[in-house]
Amino acid sequence: MGVARRDSGAEAVRPLVAAHRKVFPGADAELLCRAYEVADRWHSGQLRKSGAPYITHPLAVAILLADIGMDTTTLVAALLHDTVEDTGLTIGEVKAEFGPEVAVLVDGVTKLDGARWGDHAEGETFRKMILAASIDLRVLVIKLADRVHNLRTLGHHAKREKRERIARASMELLVPFAQRLGLYAYQREIEDLAFAALAPEAHERVLALVRQAAGERRAVLGDLIAGMRAALAAAGIRAQVEARARHLYSIHRSLPEDAPRALGVADAFRVAVVVDGTDADCY
Repeated sequence: MGVARRDSGAEAVRPLVAAHRKVFPGADAELLCRAYEVADRWHSGQLRKSGAPYITHPLAVAILLADIGMDTTTLVAALLHDTVEDTGLTIGEVKAEFGPEVAVLVDGVTKLDGARWGDHAEGETFRKMILAASIDLRVLVIKLADRVHNLRTLGHHAKREKRERIARASMELLVPFAQRLGLYAYQREIEDLAFAALAPEAHERVLALVRQAAGERRAVLGDLIAGMRAALAAAGIRAQVEARARHLYSIHRSLPEDAPRALGVADAFRVAVVVDGTDADCY
């Protein structure tokens, strides 16, 4: 039974290890596997709102963090981030098995007891997280990845009021932190997912407009990018030029109140010039 669980744990963390080793080739796969096995054991029998085993959530959060190049300690904490909150595992036990750094990160993202704090639990939890992040910013990075995955599965919450509350809090509290930390991929996804929950009709309208603009993009941007590359080469500047789609919420904010029937290429896409690793957006 123990061998079978260990084998299944190793298989489950394979994508995590692969993503992590793109940045940290010598990363300790055994440590990640052990953290996964502990989380899997303590979350055993728990299910997500979607019906999926609960362990799929911390694993997804850890993979999100691996994709942005976070260190092994952060990934271990991500795998364990809900154990203290939702199971009988204690911070002391986390510290004893995985060390004080992991324990600090897990404690930083652990919600306060709602039964004890009542209506103040959410606000006090956020205050606690910010204080923990002032000591170690990785607390906030884990929280952002956690919220990205929770927003991806937000549709499984039956109550619209709860979906909207989570989406609104994400916009108001977490998007500014993603911006400040330079985690723009997280910012864009949080904004788009929260936008879909808060204004589904507007979200669908913008999505339809973007799809309509796709064909024009290929025609117009192809010539534009070729011309820019030629001009840069003639000036002796080595640079990459590429088209990047604007995310839906960004487009929505820039549209006039009287809804357009079509988007211009500049409304939906940006051309980025990358020189020595630094972006300069051209509009």
